[in-house]
Amino acid sequence: AKKEGLDTSALEKAQKDASVEYAIRENHALAQAMGVDGTPAFIIASVDGSYVDVINGYSAEAILDSIADAKDAAKN
Repeated sequence: AKKEGLDTSALEKAQKDASVEYAIRENHALAQAMGVDGTPAFIIASVDGSYVDVINGYSAEAILDSIADAKDAAKN
């Protein structure tokens, strides 16, 4: 972090902040509930919420197919 020019004292302070730990735990729980098991992960959803897909890993074909499915779901 220091090498990249980040404020390491602010990072160390944040590490001790209970709200940061809470936010990380909440995000981890949400990811687990959604089926995200690593990075990268892509969440594709229709605007109306009728379609949601989680794609773990990178596959351009899977992402494009899921986007098409989300668009179709929103039309119906």
